[in-house]
Amino acid sequence: MGRVLVVDDSIEIGKLVKLSLERLGHKVELASSVREGLEKLKSFKPELVLMDMLLPEFMGLKAVHEFKRRGVLVYLFGVPREDSIEDILRESGADGYITKPFSLSELYEKIEKAVN
Repeated sequence: MGRVLVVDDSIEIGKLVKLSLERLGHKVELASSVREGLEKLKSFKPELVLMDMLLPEFMGLKAVHEFKRRGVLVYLFGVPREDSIEDILRESGADGYITKPFSLSELYEKIEKAVN
């Protein structure tokens, strides 16, 4: 199964996603900030980063580009904005988007497609 790094400042959401994906056999690490996530790339080597786009330090598109520059797929998750999901993906360079709130079945489906 895949290696997923979840970057979210909400400990509750991070733990829920981690436990859910581990049940499917994925290896999952948590980071509570972009900076911590970039640091974890060195040792964990994820295939996919699932990142909250409303992190206080999201740094706009720069955070996505930093992860992508290191060869990692990036899925954003967050509350829908006025922009369409296609606009968000095009603007950010992210590989996918998961709308909050999300169902676990939706999360499973998108993660499975990304890492397999």
